[in-house]
Amino acid sequence: MTSSRRAVTLFEVLVVVAIIAVLLGLLLPAVFKMRENSLRMQSANNIRQCCLAMHAFAATHDGNLPSMEGDPASSNPKESFWYALLPFLDNCSEAQMQQPGLYPYVKVFLSPADPTVHIVLREWNASTNISYGANAQAFQQVPNIDRTFADGTSNTLAIAERYAICEYPVCWVMYGSQSRVTFADGGQAMNPGLQDFPVTLGWPPVSNSAMAVYNKVDPAPTFQVAPKVSECKFAWPSTPHRAGMLVGVVDGSVRTLSPSISPTIYWGAITPASGEVLEDW
Repeated sequence: MTSSRRAVTLFEVLVVVAIIAVLLGLLLPAVFKMRENSLRMQSANNIRQCCLAMHAFAATHDGNLPSMEGDPASSNPKESFWYALLPFLDNCSEAQMQQPGLYPYVKVFLSPADPTVHIVLREWNASTNISYGANAQAFQQVPNIDRTFADGTSNTLAIAERYAICEYPVCWVMYGSQSRVTFADGGQAMNPGLQDFPVTLGWPPVSNSAMAVYNKVDPAPTFQVAPKVSECKFAWPSTPHRAGMLVGVVDGSVRTLSPSISPTIYWGAITPASGEVLEDW
């Protein structure tokens, strides 16, 4: 007895292809979301390690934290806040730091979610680029963990995300007059014309963006959420995460700031001792 095998029709092929397309359409968003969550976790871990290094620095310097100029006791002209953290980070040996002109590749200084990292790796010295900024208002002169933060260490930002290239490439090693890797670096700090900074007015005191207060920018700016590299502005921090910006707080915790955060809460969290009463953030 001879058996015959029925040929697959074009319609059946199209049905199978359609089913596969639907499954891919359902799976791909989940895959992208898992990847994004993984990148967020890696960046959050980078910030956490920097916060731990900051506190380890304070533990060995009588409670003093690194300033924007780094270790106050150092005579190194290329010192910076970030350079001062190196001895307290993993994989940064003392021998590497003592050799002039040789700087270690610091993995925790580059966010895997930073869209400019591939540019950094291709065109710049990746060993000195960084995807984070330090709060210039909190680390002026010689900040002390017990005395500087009258508003509370849990109410003051320490570290925020920045693109490694945002109009300008930034480096964690100081080179002469090159801008420090910061945010809110204005007012009493070094660069009042380059970065936006908080202005505190009234009683009870309220802080807001200097550009909103003086230049009448409305709505008041805070930080950039997933800007295109070509549209990124150096004046503000920039996060690649649409869900919000990852930040390290002076108390060592890591939080996510919502894109819809009130400007007065955001700028109030940047000032270390201006007396603002912040709502939950």
